[in-house]
Amino acid sequence: NLFLGQSYNSEKIIDNIENVGKVSSSFSDKITLFYRFRKNKNLHPIRDELGGSFASEKFQLTAGLTQIANLQKYYFKKVITNNKVRQLYYILSYQLTENWSLGYDMRVDLPKKKLNILSKTIQVTYFKDCVRIAAKLSDDYVADSVRGIKKSSSSPTISVGLKILNM
Repeated sequence: NLFLGQSYNSEKIIDNIENVGKVSSSFSDKITLFYRFRKNKNLHPIRDELGGSFASEKFQLTAGLTQIANLQKYYFKKVITNNKVRQLYYILSYQLTENWSLGYDMRVDLPKKKLNILSKTIQVTYFKDCVRIAAKLSDDYVADSVRGIKKSSSSPTISVGLKILNM
């Protein structure tokens, strides 16, 4: 599968046009590899992601490595020493019954010295036909004083999603 597109943001001061895309390939019903990207109008990297997923009858695992570049230009307002970060993430889910699943996900920062947990979430989901209801308990360790983002503690969340049915 191949998807290529462009996003345009009229309110953005820096590079209001970005190129986005995804390339994925399924090697069987169980294994898929993918590459996703965001590039500026000159095709310089903003975000690159390489990952894969494995699915069996009861388990599903998705994992990926993300590299975010040009942090100073696109994400921060003040001078920083490291202009690129790498993050590793995984999402693990288990099908409890026909309509219930249990999931866990984690995102970590891959610095040069030691791993730094950015977020982790445990989730219970009910889904049937075109309705999906999820209850989540998550810890978010991301903090960014420049943008006023403070570390949050455990925060229970209920979310409701509706599928779009093409008729």
